[in-house]
Parts: sequence; C-alpha cells; structure tokens
Amino acid sequence: MNLDETADLVWELSGLAPKTIQNYRNSYRKNVGTSLGKIPLKDVSTTDLLKALAPLTPQTYFQTLMAVRVIYRQAITMGFAETSPAQSIKPKKIRVAPKKFLTW
Repeated sequence: MNLDETADLVWELSGLAPKTIQNYRNSYRKNVGTSLGKIPLKDVSTTDLLKALAPLTPQTYFQTLMAVRVIYRQAITMGFAETSPAQSIKPKKIRVAPKKFLTW
C-alpha cells in the first residue's frame, strides 16, 4: 500500500472534524503527495519527508507535518506500518511579529 492510498483511507476513518480533514488533505496533496505519494508506506524515510518539507514556510511545514503524522498514526493503528518516519521530525518555530500600535 502506498502513501496516497493510505492517506485516502485515513481521511475516511480519522474521526477528525471535516474542516481539519480538508486542511490536512490539501496540505498533504500539495506538499508531500506529489513527491512521495506513490512510494510504498514502509519505504518512506525520515530523510524523504525532510526533503519534501524543506522548502515550505514554517506554517505550511507545521500543517503538512501534522497531516503526515496523522496518516502514520492511523497506519500504525491499522497495522499497515510499524513506525512513523514523521515522529522524530521537529516542527519549525513559527514566529509571529508583534502588531504595531497605530497612534493618532
């Protein structure tokens, strides 16, 4: 079973809110599915995921990483995978600039 097939199955069975599933599905398809989707689930490595995530902005990186973690967490629960290559990846720090206060 490849990563795309597993992702499609996970979205149906995840129990997440519909909007969350939509966001995760879109992040996965756009950022990871294009490069890693056809690879068998057990053959995806942490290095592969890091290469796919590297060019992303911190917010997109975080969203996509969370989507991949959900896929692998469910895949482990269903017995399709033994470990998750996404588990050891740390999300990038998201920096929020303080808003300037406008004076009169």
